[in-house]
Parts: sequence; C-alpha cells; structure tokens
Amino acid sequence: MYLNHPLVPGFPLTLRYGEERDRVFLADVFAEVWAVIPEIDRSAILTRGYGRVDVDVSERPGVQGSADMGGDIHLGRAAVDTYPQNVVVHLVARELARKVDDFSKPKPVALPKELDRDAKRRITTILRRWRFPARAIPEPTPADKERIRANLAQAARGESQDDL
Repeated sequence: MYLNHPLVPGFPLTLRYGEERDRVFLADVFAEVWAVIPEIDRSAILTRGYGRVDVDVSERPGVQGSADMGGDIHLGRAAVDTYPQNVVVHLVARELARKVDDFSKPKPVALPKELDRDAKRRITTILRRWRFPARAIPEPTPADKERIRANLAQAARGESQDDL
C-alpha cells in the first residue's frame, strides 16, 4: 500500500510502501537511528538520496537493502514483522551507513569480492562511529514479543491490517 508517511519529523525520510502497522514501528526505529547520526553523515545520506530517502517494506523474499545508488531502502516484510526492534534498528543503521560509504566511495559498477570486503569494513567502521555494534544480538522485549505474535497471527489468518 502506498503510504508516503514521514518517518523522522523535519527530515525527508519517508515510508513510501508498506502497511499501516509499519508506520509507528518504523518511525520509532528511524528516529532512534537518526538521533545518533552526526550532521555530516546525515547530509551524505540525503545527498545519496537526491535530497530524500524513501523506505519500502517489500513482501518479496530476498529484497532487502539499498536500491543501487539512489535514495531508496528496501526492508523485507519478514524482518519488519518478526525481528526484535533492536535488530531492525541495526538493519536500518547498516543501510544508512551504506549510503554514507557510497557517498565517500561511489561504486559505478559491481565490485569484485575483495573490494566488497573493503566496503563491509568501512560500513562496520561507520556503525562503530555511530556506537552500533558490528552485529546485532537479538534482544526481544515484551513489546517485541507482543508485536511479533500479533503480526504472525495476522499473517496466519491471511489478512493485512488494512483489511480490518
């Protein structure tokens, strides 16, 4: 469903496609990540997105990450619905760090594996600079467990929140 919902007030980070249930959850996630990103990195992120970043929650499996060199971020439905919030925060931070890396080292073509490893190291360095670990350790809270249970029940019934 097309939403066009702002995720961080005052910044052009927008949830473009997803379901209604994604709005508040992803707004909390993006606000948490955006709050720790230094101003210079925020500018780099928005520059890579030509002044804005659109976020899509995709139902298709295997669709996750940045969309080439533009300003789109694709999150998988399974990740948004079933991962604890701290893991989704880490996924979003990693995608935004990838945009900062792409700003400083643009990649016009596909990279060989050794250069791709260098990009992964740079992204990990950016994450550490923002005080994120290299890898997220799932730490589900009671609120996460409730959200995940509700999302799984909804999926089992075969309905989206928009149908309710």
